[in-house]
Amino acid sequence: MESRNMLKTILVTAAVLVLLVSPVAFAVEENEREIENVVELETGVYYIVQEGDTLWDLSQRFSDTPWLWPNLWEENNQISNPHQIYPGERIRLFRKKDYEKIIKKDVTEIVMEEPEPEKKGLQYYYSQVNHVGFVRKSWLPPYGKISKVRDDKELIGTGDVVYINPNPDTPELILGERYTIYRNRPWTGSDKADMEKYGYQYYLVGVLEIIDREGSYLVGDVVTAYRAIHIEDYLLPYEPRSPYVTMTEGPSGMLGQVFMAEERQELIGTGHIVFLDKGEKDGLKTGQVFKVYYQESESLSPNTFREPMLENVPFGDLLILHIEDTTATALVTRSTRNLKYGAVFGDLD
Repeated sequence: MESRNMLKTILVTAAVLVLLVSPVAFAVEENEREIENVVELETGVYYIVQEGDTLWDLSQRFSDTPWLWPNLWEENNQISNPHQIYPGERIRLFRKKDYEKIIKKDVTEIVMEEPEPEKKGLQYYYSQVNHVGFVRKSWLPPYGKISKVRDDKELIGTGDVVYINPNPDTPELILGERYTIYRNRPWTGSDKADMEKYGYQYYLVGVLEIIDREGSYLVGDVVTAYRAIHIEDYLLPYEPRSPYVTMTEGPSGMLGQVFMAEERQELIGTGHIVFLDKGEKDGLKTGQVFKVYYQESESLSPNTFREPMLENVPFGDLLILHIEDTTATALVTRSTRNLKYGAVFGDLD
């Protein structure tokens, strides 16, 4: 019963976050059907581009004629080349005022073309799931390293062209493929020795696509920058994650600690990303939900000689977004006070 109440609390918090904060996070009720790849937002109806899509085909599909593709291009000024759209891009099909113009026939066709989604439990939608990094015990050899940027820019971001020195000891970088850009953030400060036992932090900063080869270098186009990209940042194969995270209860009796925040900040609360000292070997899985606790001591008279009783009081919830063998990355979905390093998470009920 307590676990159910915890899930309900997350759902209420998620609904409030839709109104108050970004990234958008919300829960989807069990058995609710959705039209795959089509998303209704405040500004209109959007389609998530799939492999093989073109503006010509989408115009035929949603407007009954391919010749209206220039209208689609005009509605989406983020598309620089109408002949090149990429899987994962979001294209606006209709503005909000045009909702009533969506013909039932179109909707029926979408449902028929897409397989019926399997029934799942409660889901949490986290739009920035691909930005989330991790801590890993073992070293991952990079596939390449950014050596320079075209025009010698100081700040590297979306749309910039970079030159990559490939790693000869890893699989070859492939033209047309996308790769995650990351760097390993070193542990610093008085806790350095304690942090090193957890492994290496992989700090994800963006995604690029290999577009050309020039001499010994490969040329990459920065498709998306999550954060500032630096010279000497590394590459790994891009493995997109679904923003829909199916929530489940964590294993009974699980206890662990929050050992670091992804951004290394001291003030941690709702919406922040944290690292946990338990992983797949301990039974953790993506989508599991845990409470996080603080210890409240019993007030005793100065003349009392017995030890004070420490009570673990729940004050927030965590959702597992990524797991490694011995660590996990979690989203703080709710917190009523500052979450400190060393805070206990798990199931104490």
